[in-house]
Amino acid sequence: MAPIIPIPAQDTLKTIQNTLKKSIDTNRILKERENMHIREDYQVMEVDLNNKLSLAPLNANFNSFQ
Repeated sequence: MAPIIPIPAQDTLKTIQNTLKKSIDTNRILKERENMHIREDYQVMEVDLNNKLSLAPLNANFNSFQ
């Protein structure tokens, strides 16, 4: 039978805390990256929409466009 090595409870607590901190940091970074991509997508869409020509509605008052 393999020898049993006792691990102090304080070491176990530090390991769990470090793992939790890394997990929280990773989730925060992933969320920031998602938001960054969303902002970039909106900027691309804005440029695309600004470059498209639009037609006035049929019932538009053309005097207000001048």
